Amino acid sequence: MNLQQLYYFRKLAEVQHYTEAAKALYITQPSLSDSIASLEHELSVSLFQKKGRGVQLTKYGQEFYEYVNQALGILEHGIAAVREKSDSVTGTIDIGCIPFAHPFKRGNLSKTPMIDFAISPAI
Repeated sequence: MNLQQLYYFRKLAEVQHYTEAAKALYITQPSLSDSIASLEHELSVSLFQKKGRGVQLTKYGQEFYEYVNQALGILEHGIAAVREKSDSVTGTIDIGCIPFAHPFKRGNLSKTPMIDFAISPAI
């Protein structure tokens, strides 16, 4: 089982149609079918059953969907948090200086509120 299969499963569960899910995922319908079949084989349960021209989740599929949706949501939240933090400059900059000769004033050092300057006179 891999993340790609879980994303495929979630999309198919949401749209309940192989062709539409494949289009939304920018893959071919046979690739999606193979991926779902592999996932079902690994879990040893049927996740979908045919319903007219589409599919619907089985009871096992419904339960699995809740876990997959929650897990992928947490993963996507974590990715967004890391990207947000990596896009901004944060941290502490330590500056050492001679006690009587430091011209730095805290307000002049940083226009970025995410950076803290620690000024320590060297003794």
